[in-house]
Amino acid sequence: MSLDSIENKYLSMSDCDIDKLLLGVDLNIDDTVVDNRNNCSACQSEQLVINQNGECICNECGVVNSELYDEMPEFNNDLEGASRYGCPSNYFYPKSALGTKFSTRGYSRISNIQRQGQMPYREKSLLEILTKIQKKCKTYGITQTIVDSAKILYKKVSDCKHTNGNRVGKNRIMRCINLRAMIAACVFYACKLQGEPRSPKEIADIYDLEIKNVNKGCRRFLEFIDLDSLNTEFSSSKSSDFIERFAGKMTLDAQYIKIAKDISNNIHKLDIASTHEPPSVAAGCILLVAVMYHLEITKKQISEVFKISDVTISKTYRRIYPFHNIVMNNNITELVLQKRSTIPKKKIEMTEDNLVIKKDLTKKIKEKTKKSKKCLSESDDSSDDSDIEV
Repeated sequence: MSLDSIENKYLSMSDCDIDKLLLGVDLNIDDTVVDNRNNCSACQSEQLVINQNGECICNECGVVNSELYDEMPEFNNDLEGASRYGCPSNYFYPKSALGTKFSTRGYSRISNIQRQGQMPYREKSLLEILTKIQKKCKTYGITQTIVDSAKILYKKVSDCKHTNGNRVGKNRIMRCINLRAMIAACVFYACKLQGEPRSPKEIADIYDLEIKNVNKGCRRFLEFIDLDSLNTEFSSSKSSDFIERFAGKMTLDAQYIKIAKDISNNIHKLDIASTHEPPSVAAGCILLVAVMYHLEITKKQISEVFKISDVTISKTYRRIYPFHNIVMNNNITELVLQKRSTIPKKKIEMTEDNLVIKKDLTKKIKEKTKKSKKCLSESDDSSDDSDIEV
């Protein structure tokens, strides 16, 4: 039967013939798609099991519905004795993870060449630096979470490229002390990221650097990495962050650690000793607790643990001690803060007289400086004459 005859047959159909043809057909078609991923494709059963080979099998009919994608390295042993295994995927070494390793009996030039060309130069140098970070941090008792964060931060820095100049689009190169300073900066910010901040001096001691080199590395780190892109809040270090860690080394009881942290928080609220570094303020708080509660902790012990000089601790202590009755009581501290907030501030009108120094004032200042210089010169001459007479 030709196509023309078939078309003429359907075109010549009457309404009754069309009704008989569509009899039993549901015209209310539902376009909604039903998700049957958890059901068997053959018998629609929900009893799906994943076996040891990563296959999703139905317990009712035994049909293999799907297979899981395995990211682990592939191990394969042939009957002929040839064995091979694939490299596992790694965030730090993506190109090296694409290759395959095979074992041979004895020495083989092919396996040696394959082993040498397995890892590119950049990933090989990155591997050396990451292993150094691991060893250094473990030597100084830094936790593994901080180590992992430091590795990720350094990987981000190493992937940064030049945005201008002759080397646009090429990777940045760091050597010698600049490289060590950048690694130290990565560890410094990794500690802050995990809520266990270290002072720049501690990081400098770990990597045998000066504090100025660590600060320089931190500034360069901020040029390469946008902290907002890390989806975390980087807050400045507080003295209370250092108290618990260093107090544990001096076997200080938990109740005294809590008191020292409360003192530190109250000092921060009242903006006392704001010119001092957080580690020195933490040392001053522990010394204040030791003095007020007659603990057997000396200034020398605190200096050895914090690695801060006795003079710095004494200066911080003298700055805190006049307010010890306030900062050692949380209720009094809150009352002081409330009273400070209720005091009306004087409004100073900004005028030309306030902003511009008049010429008359500058003349008076110059005359006073000249008179003071003359007095100093006359006193020096008189002292010289007295020495000659003697």
